[in-house]
Amino acid sequence: MNDGTNGWFSLENCTMSVQKGLPHIMPPMARHSLAAHEPLSGCHILVTDRTQKWMGPTQMITDKIKLYLTYQVFAWVKIGQASGPQNVSVALGVDSQWVNGGQVEINDDRWHKIGGSFRIKKQATKVMVYIQGPAAGVDLMVVGLQIFSIDRSAWFRHLKRCPK
Repeated sequence: MNDGTNGWFSLENCTMSVQKGLPHIMPPMARHSLAAHEPLSGCHILVTDRTQKWMGPTQMITDKIKLYLTYQVFAWVKIGQASGPQNVSVALGVDSQWVNGGQVEINDDRWHKIGGSFRIKKQATKVMVYIQGPAAGVDLMVVGLQIFSIDRSAWFRHLKRCPK
């Protein structure tokens, strides 16, 4: 966010701008992935003039993703005024396939953590990550999008130690 919306684009013709404001709590894995010299900027992306549910902020990540690694993706999302609960999801576009990476239902004006994981098993020519939902006409805010690889062996060892 230090460079405005550089590196980001919107799917179709919605409007993106950078605004002040952040959630008060970061997800632990995302917080630990930020180096001391990479604090959050204090800003978020605001997406307005959305005429379709799938319109939202998008980044191309083709050159940053390696085959057969497992990646975690996290972000904080918030919505504008809406009538009723709204679903917001983080999604991945791999060539012509679309995969939902995690979803949250929002029915208030607070920041919500959204996250999931993915793994690419076939060489792709175009990989993008984006946030979609809520309904058309509802503003969407996004901050702190983090994508990082995880050590699957270490993760499985951790899960085995967790109480059931």
